[in-house]
Amino acid sequence: MESGPNCKNEEKAIYLWEMMKRAGIDPGAGILPRFSVSYASAQHGCQECRVKDRCRAWLDAAPADVFLPPRFCPNADILFELQVDQVGAGSQRRPKREASHVD
Repeated sequence: MESGPNCKNEEKAIYLWEMMKRAGIDPGAGILPRFSVSYASAQHGCQECRVKDRCRAWLDAAPADVFLPPRFCPNADILFELQVDQVGAGSQRRPKREASHVD
């Protein structure tokens, strides 16, 4: 996949949805008013990310059952907040905050 300046925006943001899935975040919740700004901000951050190769490698190597976005992710804070907000909204999955960085 091409990841340069000539790349379409949809292609640039593809890893965001994988990160969300790994975190147990419902991608469809972005249509809810209370989550829409966070989703839009995360998509913009992913589109502008300059470490896509590092992100892809992290997604391929990180354990599936432990999730905290890597420190280099521009969306790490947003993704964690979405995890907590969705857990508070009734989700059964709890974000794992400790011992989960795989950088």
